[in-house]
Amino acid sequence: MDKSISNKMNNAAAWTSNTHLEGILIALEKRGPDSLPPHEIAKLISFIKNAVIENGRENGTLIIKGNYIVGLPANGYQREITAIKILAQRLEFSDKFHEWMNDRLRALAYRMAREHPVEQMEKIWRTMDENGRLSYIRAVHQIQTNLFSDDKVDFIPAQVTPKKMEANTLGTFEFDGNPLYDSSRLKIAINPSELMKSTAENATGAVIHEGIHSILRQLARMTNRNLIAPSHPLHKDAKMMHDFVKYDSYCSSMFREAYYADPEERIAHKHEDFARIYKEQSALRRHQVERFKARPE
Repeated sequence: MDKSISNKMNNAAAWTSNTHLEGILIALEKRGPDSLPPHEIAKLISFIKNAVIENGRENGTLIIKGNYIVGLPANGYQREITAIKILAQRLEFSDKFHEWMNDRLRALAYRMAREHPVEQMEKIWRTMDENGRLSYIRAVHQIQTNLFSDDKVDFIPAQVTPKKMEANTLGTFEFDGNPLYDSSRLKIAINPSELMKSTAENATGAVIHEGIHSILRQLARMTNRNLIAPSHPLHKDAKMMHDFVKYDSYCSSMFREAYYADPEERIAHKHEDFARIYKEQSALRRHQVERFKARPE
């Protein structure tokens, strides 16, 4: 095991008094997660995460706004968070999955640049009211969903709805009920006040990000219904996502650096790759149009 991992965990005392958790932390410090299969890693992440939340409730150290837990005390639970981060980093999607995701996002960026180039869309965006902007990002989400679907994996769009949220939060992915069951509705919530302050580029990136969450969760749901054959190139990735959802292993931003190690978030942040290609292709299209206009009659 990398000694730096052990040092990071040893330098921060565990805040929880859970003896089972203490045993897990010690085992991770000594042996690391390399020999653990993905479903066991998902279970451990969930156990540590829930132990932290339970302890925070008991001690009154959770940061709560309204009905939501939004944070942990500064520098608190660092040993537990480091353990979650180390475990989450071991959950890797395959090269085939990354290739598939990158290909779909590239196709989406090319189509967006062709139909709604960045500069043109920003001009239109500034004239739109809230309903107009919501309609636009719903259309973007529909295009994304269609481009990710094929004859073997057929995705459905999430319901994009306005919802009042904390400042600086533009959108979130949500679901009601168990996300592995078809009865659970997929939702992308958009904060109206942030939407009206946002640029078209940022709003598009946000709905693409949340749309990737929707795609990943639907892969887990398809696996739960045995709809992805073992021969499918994404079967192992979908199974990993299924276990991740089944054990509720997702780590929100309240878990600080573990959030950025979360395998689902690492994939969802590929919206930044989409944004880069979208801008590049929009600029290329503008250059081509200008060259065409400049040609002599």
